[in-house]
Amino acid sequence: MNVLLVKGLLWLTTEIFLALVELDNLADYGEFIFRLKENLAAQRERIECVLCVDKVDQTGSLGEAISPLA
Repeated sequence: MNVLLVKGLLWLTTEIFLALVELDNLADYGEFIFRLKENLAAQRERIECVLCVDKVDQTGSLGEAISPLA
């Protein structure tokens, strides 16, 4: 609980300081970049799931190819 309080106060102090020196846009840009990286990681996971499911559908099970005449 104390760690959360310290992090919150540090964040608030930093936001106030950056707003006073008019560098708040820089902090907002940093937050945007971090969110972008998180979104890209989530998209990559979804794509990997789709590719994995697609591979299972094509082979029947991972590793065994389906015979076209079977």
